[in-house]
Amino acid sequence: MPIPKRVLRGQTYEVTMMELRAQPGEVLDAVRDGALVRVTKQGKHIATMVPPGYEKDATIIVHPDGTADGPMPLTWRRPDLLRN
Repeated sequence: MPIPKRVLRGQTYEVTMMELRAQPGEVLDAVRDGALVRVTKQGKHIATMVPPGYEKDATIIVHPDGTADGPMPLTWRRPDLLRN
């Protein structure tokens, strides 16, 4: 699926290796603009491209004692949003 010209920040898009090789500039522009890009090869997920700083903003570290560091997912704050 080609990446649209206007991407949504935090939205995940998927490209194949062939698409990445054919249009690396467009893919990198989308990542720069805040998109997450999953790269697949022969139908298997091989990499995820994220914008700079994304790891710091989105990483949650769960410790063995059950405590966590990092931003809490919405479902942890609002258990009513979990699907059954």
